[in-house]
Amino acid sequence: MPEVPVAPAISASRIKPAVQKPNAKRASEEPTLPAYLRYVRKETRLREDQQNQLTLQARRLNRAKTTRGPRITENSLIRIAVDLFLAQADRVVGDDEDAIRESMTP
Repeated sequence: MPEVPVAPAISASRIKPAVQKPNAKRASEEPTLPAYLRYVRKETRLREDQQNQLTLQARRLNRAKTTRGPRITENSLIRIAVDLFLAQADRVVGDDEDAIRESMTP
């Protein structure tokens, strides 16, 4: 009976990337790669209403675009939200998700 290849026990997306050498060029610096390959994969759990709104808002923004260019995706909106959070991370406090959200609200 021929051998059947078996998938590794740990998924490749769960393995931490190797530490980069200082002289190594990062994928995000390589302009010839498609945008989605310049990012690190990170999975998250969203509520159903969040997922639905991300889809609706990405579609709305794409329909409203006045120039050609990269498509606005749900992942684009998530990256923007992370950037906004990180921009004010030094003043964010809280012991749980609700408290952290409240500390970010003006």
